[in-house]
Amino acid sequence: TSDRFWKEVERSLLTLIEHVYAQSWGNRICGYHLERAEWFQPADQGYDRSTANRDAFRDWLRVKYQDNIVALRAAWHDGAVQFHTADIPPAFTKPNPARSFFETRRERRYIDFHEFTSDSTAKRIASLAKVIKKGTDYQTLVSVCYGYTLEFGHGYSGHLALGQLLKSPHIDLLCGPPSYRDRKPTGASSFPAPVHSVLLHKKLWLSEDDTKTYLAPAQSPQDDYNPRMNDRFSTEQVHHRSMGKSLALNTGIGWMDLWGEGWLDEEALWDRIGNFTTYFQNSLQQQKSATSPEVVAIIDEKSLLHVQRGESHLRLLTNGVRDLLQKVGASYGIYLQE
Repeated sequence: TSDRFWKEVERSLLTLIEHVYAQSWGNRICGYHLERAEWFQPADQGYDRSTANRDAFRDWLRVKYQDNIVALRAAWHDGAVQFHTADIPPAFTKPNPARSFFETRRERRYIDFHEFTSDSTAKRIASLAKVIKKGTDYQTLVSVCYGYTLEFGHGYSGHLALGQLLKSPHIDLLCGPPSYRDRKPTGASSFPAPVHSVLLHKKLWLSEDDTKTYLAPAQSPQDDYNPRMNDRFSTEQVHHRSMGKSLALNTGIGWMDLWGEGWLDEEALWDRIGNFTTYFQNSLQQQKSATSPEVVAIIDEKSLLHVQRGESHLRLLTNGVRDLLQKVGASYGIYLQE
């Protein structure tokens, strides 16, 4: 939320674009990917209590409550708070197991801070995307990792403002890895985002498939969350699963060797991917119109900001429902309520 820092980033982006266009290969650049650790706030690091974030939160409150101190005090159930003294609340570490949600008034400051975190993240991304579009005379694509609505178990992840970015004309692709929680051959390799809303807004969801194939070293401690496939057959099966999801939903796939360890270093593997791209192209050309799913599931981002009962409870409302839908035996679509 530091305007001073990000203004320098925008200037640097424009300098980079100018440098790229000055090269002989510059006209072959088709897009730019905005990356900052996937733009989320980790659950184990608590709230960002920096001075820049505190000042930005106060400015955000002024806008939300229209500079009305009475409205702020009523919302926060605090007769002493002022816009220039409002502070980031202490990290919420002890959920009440007896109720699901924050108390609307006595704990409104938590709801507001969670909303502010996602709102400011989305606005920053949209601003950077606009800089790239203008700097390239609107001739390149812009992609960003965002929209993990169904994946995180904490309300201050920063990823609960996907609706904002879907409205942005400056973002073309939204990206994210399949869920690390069900990657094995028996799992669904679930998408972290409500991809049907992404497609509805004429944007592409690109699945960053960083499956650790059987070609990966047996020991890779830096990503123990990403299970290694035991053999060639398992690798082929999870790749076919990714291809099937892409064909069913018209989403893209980016094959990734996350640490450059040779996970994809095999001719047969690339032949299989090459065959898929041909098949996918033919499938797109044969499609006449979009089809509606038999089941529609709707999720409201702002409702998730109110959940206080803890990570496992929030996951039941997101991961749990997503997993159920994938086993229901009917075609389904997950959309933002907005």
